[in-house]
Amino acid sequence: GQVGAFYHLGEFVDYDRDLARDYYVACLRAPEPTAQCAVDLGMVYEDADHDSVDLPLAVALWDYGIRIGPENTVAARLAHEKLDRYSPQLTEAEKAQTATYTAALQKGDFSALPHVRDARPVPELAAGTPQ
Repeated sequence: GQVGAFYHLGEFVDYDRDLARDYYVACLRAPEPTAQCAVDLGMVYEDADHDSVDLPLAVALWDYGIRIGPENTVAARLAHEKLDRYSPQLTEAEKAQTATYTAALQKGDFSALPHVRDARPVPELAAGTPQ
C-alpha cells in the first residue's frame, strides 16, 4: 500500500496513477487487506483533475475501508470525512451503484469494479525494482 501511495503522490518516484492503482489493488487482494489501501484507492477516483473520476467507486472503497479496518485510525477518520462529504451528492442511481460495488468488494470480486478490474498483477510489474 505504501508503494501505491508513493506513485499516487509522486513521492520518491514519478507520479503514475495506474501503478498506484495496481499496488493498492494488490494490497486489497492480500489475505488481510488494509483499510488504508481501500481509503487511498478511493482517493484516486475522487481526484477531479483526472479523467477517471468515479465517485460511486470512491464512496464504495471508503465504506469498505471502514468495514475492514479498526475504527479509531487515521484511515477510518478520513473515510468518514469523505463519506460525509460525497455520499449526499450521489444520485439514487449512483447510490445503487455504490451498493453494488461495496457488495463486490466484500466478496473480493474485483472484476465487477470499473478501473479496479484493470489492475495488473504487481509481481509481474515488480520483476525488478521499481524505478
